[in-house]
Amino acid sequence: MIQENSLLIIVDPFKHLEPEDFARFPDHEKECYEFAKNNIFPMSVNFKNVVVATWGEREIYSFFQNYKRVYRLDEIENIENYEDIYFCGFHYGRCILNMPIGVRAMLLQGKRCNVLETFSMLFPADSLEACREKTKNEGALICKSAFSFINDGIDLKSYDGSCLDVYIYRLKFDQTLTPEKWPKNLKKIVLDFSLESCFRFLEKNSKERSNLFFSLLPEVEIILRTCDTNIRYVENILKKIPNLKKRVTKLELYPLFSLYRVGNKKKECRKEYKNFRYNKINKAFIFLNRTTNYSRNLLFQKILYREDIKKSTYTSWLNRYNSYSIYDGTLKLDDDTADKVQHFFPKEYTKALCDIYCETNAVEGGFDPPMITEKTWRPLLCGHLFLGFGYQNMYSYLQTLGFKLYDEVLDYTFDEISCIDSRMDAYFNSIDNFFISFNSVGPEEIFKKVNKKISFNKAHAQELAKHALNYRITK
Repeated sequence: MIQENSLLIIVDPFKHLEPEDFARFPDHEKECYEFAKNNIFPMSVNFKNVVVATWGEREIYSFFQNYKRVYRLDEIENIENYEDIYFCGFHYGRCILNMPIGVRAMLLQGKRCNVLETFSMLFPADSLEACREKTKNEGALICKSAFSFINDGIDLKSYDGSCLDVYIYRLKFDQTLTPEKWPKNLKKIVLDFSLESCFRFLEKNSKERSNLFFSLLPEVEIILRTCDTNIRYVENILKKIPNLKKRVTKLELYPLFSLYRVGNKKKECRKEYKNFRYNKINKAFIFLNRTTNYSRNLLFQKILYREDIKKSTYTSWLNRYNSYSIYDGTLKLDDDTADKVQHFFPKEYTKALCDIYCETNAVEGGFDPPMITEKTWRPLLCGHLFLGFGYQNMYSYLQTLGFKLYDEVLDYTFDEISCIDSRMDAYFNSIDNFFISFNSVGPEEIFKKVNKKISFNKAHAQELAKHALNYRITK
């Protein structure tokens, strides 16, 4: 149960939208109901003090009706006893800030206001960044909460009740260290890191300042949580911050976090997952890249060497942090822009039969604990044939997660090879054999052989994405 001196305010959980909003966004009413029932309500029961704040007298969801309904400050009993006010509900950056007992009003009362972004619905017409900026400008903290990841992190349902009095500290990319006022009376602190955040953090701050910062941690249990599973990277980071390393009692790793993020959080791509269909296939492969690494360079050179395969491959390099520019002719997408949907689901994706790529962690030998990125989840979620190059036994790992291999048309023997160069040679042989079949029997016949497996994997990936955060590794 959250502390006695905290109050949760659930803003405008109305059962029905205003008529003009419903006319513009007819699906939003159902989205609000699911969000309130599955996210806000389970979280709210962990607070001792809860009120529902509403504009007007419209009907609210039945599961909130046991909470007192208020409109003005004087309707909240013993308001002077509450130090921390937590806000959630509908809508982020709108009523949560502006209503008579919203953030603005509570700040004028001298209260410490916390907006729970994870439990605040964004109105469809609004920008997330703009709403965040408004909230910060008002002086409220975003998700400085006792129970949730910030932004695209893990929700309440992935944790048991013993972790509800935990302080979550999210390391920001561009953060400059300042003395942190850590909350008191905690059982543990969870440091929510991603590897990219950590490296940017260390670039921004000297080792000495980083060590000083983490020496201020209270004498409680410290858990380091990361969505990455590369233990070697994590250990390398901890070596640079000994004051943090000696305090960490547990590592929490989420190997399917990438599936959770791309399957649930990339709103602009959900329609593409659901509605994907092949359309007038005219090339065997599509090869999409942003940054270079050793294995991607190897594969790219092999494609360039084979003129026939090159002409049958849509290839793109976003020109960021790499030595390759975006090539003309057969090696350029029609519209290779910064647009999120075009980057993640280019129009050409429907016209190429097989997605080929190199995973981020395509390394010598295996990768323990295993990790899969959006490069593999994308074709699985939308129902696209794929043959990616990863670490040793990556496809065996996919099978343990319940996915089926397309071994009727693809050769996966390369998956067992430890040496990265030998594995790449065998992988490209598999590409070559597939290309021969593409030219001899055609894409329709190939697709018929694996259609049922593709449909199974698509449904399985979309279901697994809903529960991906249940896969947690503790070390």
